[in-house]
Amino acid sequence: MTTTAIPSTSDQRIVLSGRTWEQFKLIQQGFEDSPGMRLTYYEGTIEIVMPGREHEVFKSLIGFLLELFCGERY
Repeated sequence: MTTTAIPSTSDQRIVLSGRTWEQFKLIQQGFEDSPGMRLTYYEGTIEIVMPGREHEVFKSLIGFLLELFCGERY
């Protein structure tokens, strides 16, 4: 079992290898009250991501552009 932190963006990301589905479900329960946390499981690897400020800025910008597009189109 290994744990790796990946500092590639402003997002906070933790990767846990060598885990079971049952361990994933327990971790998922622990984050139930944490809005914005994203957990994924694939072939024994759990990835926990907390989007950073950069993500939130782009999310808001894309949302604004979609609203503007839909407002002009209809």
